Amino acid sequence: RRTWRSWCSTVRFALPPERVECKIGSIELDESDAPSVKTLVFTGALCCADSRSDLASGGTLTLPSHCFQSVEQLEFVHCHMQGLELQEGACPVGTLLELSSCRQCETLVLGKDCFSQGEMLRVTRVPNLYLIEVGENAFENAEAWNISGGRSAER
Repeated sequence: RRTWRSWCSTVRFALPPERVECKIGSIELDESDAPSVKTLVFTGALCCADSRSDLASGGTLTLPSHCFQSVEQLEFVHCHMQGLELQEGACPVGTLLELSSCRQCETLVLGKDCFSQGEMLRVTRVPNLYLIEVGENAFENAEAWNISGGRSAER
C-alpha cells in the first residue's frame, strides 16, 4: 500500500516513453488517503485498459465511492481506457474534470455527488465518446461544459 505524504499537492501518474504496457485495473483508496492532493493527473499509457485486459469491468477505469476527498482538479490526458467511471461521492470538492485526447474512451459516468462543486467539465479530442452520464448534484455549479472534438469534428 502506498503512503501519501501531506506535503504533496499534485500527483502525476505517467510512464517514461520506453514503458507502455502498464495497466491500471482498479484504484483502491480509503476516504482518508491522499488528504493534501489537490491536483491529480493521469497521462500516457498508464491508464491502458483495452478489451484484451483482464478487467472485470471490460476496460473501464473506476474511481471508487468517496475517494479523493480533497482533489480539486482531476485530469486524464492521452489515456487508452475504454471508459471512465467515478462512483458516488468521488471528488466532491473537485472544480475541474478534464478528459483529453483519450481516443478509445467511449463512456464517461459520474455518480451522484461527484464534483458537486464542479465548475468545468472539459472533454476534448475524445472521438469515440458516445455516452456522458451525469449523476444527481454533479457539476451543479457549472455554467457551461466544454465538449469538443467528437467524431464529426475529427473528419
